[in-house]
Parts: sequence; C-alpha cells; structure tokens
Amino acid sequence: MKIETTINIKRQLLHRLTIAKSMSGKTMSRLIEEAMKKSMNNFTKISMNNRRVQYQQKAEKNKWHCLHISIYAREYEFFLDMRKFYKRSVSYLASISLEKYLDEIIDDRINNGADNYLFTSYILTGYSLNNVICWKIYWGLPEDHEHIFK
Repeated sequence: MKIETTINIKRQLLHRLTIAKSMSGKTMSRLIEEAMKKSMNNFTKISMNNRRVQYQQKAEKNKWHCLHISIYAREYEFFLDMRKFYKRSVSYLASISLEKYLDEIIDDRINNGADNYLFTSYILTGYSLNNVICWKIYWGLPEDHEHIFK
C-alpha cells in the first residue's frame, strides 16, 4: 500500500532531484526514500530528546516547492519514527538527507548499477512489563531475529 503525502523542498534542491531522477531512472519518491534510509545510519549524531520538532526556515516563499510523493506505508512509518526521534519535520529530514546523500545515490547507481535498499523490514512490537507499556521498533531485520516473534 502506498501513501500520498507532500514535503516542502527548496527549488534548488528540486532541480538537483529532477536531474537525479533522469540520470537514475528512479522516481523522486524513491530517491527521497533512499536518502532518508541512508540518514538512518547517523541516528546517534542527529537524534534529540526533550525538544520540539524543528522545521525548515521558509524566509523566502518563492524559493520553495510543495512536492507530492508516493511512498510505501512501511517507509511512511519509518519517516514518522525519524520525525519523532530526530525532532525534525519529515520535509526537513528529507532535505538534509538529499543534500548529504543524493550524489552518492547517483554515483552508486551509475558505477554499480545496484539499488542499495538499506533494509527490507519494519517491525513494531508492543508488550506490557509490570504494567508498563513497552514498544520495540526495528529498522531492519537482525540476523538473530527469532526472539522478535516469540
């Protein structure tokens, strides 16, 4: 199932994304997904607690574009988790991720011809422990994963 949503993106970054789309043959939505997943590896550097969610600064309205994207439900949940843990809007996280990883994604595609799908599983489990509600979120499937499904 796919979810339709929008992100706000600077027109300059939209231009780069358009070029990347034509070079890679991937949709803009797919490029955004891949960039966001690469950001997952930097979670210890960008996660924040006890703060409000930060949004992009939109001082000049004509420099922004509202981009419609279509992403799988699993990725949508991942993006919402990133918003919660990284305390930045999804649009802001997408922009940060694209700025940092778009060139790398294109280089990988051109040089290797491979899709580096960083994870294939999103698992959310909940349980009660002495009247405390606990949640575990898995961004990927660990090698030793039998314990997850017990």
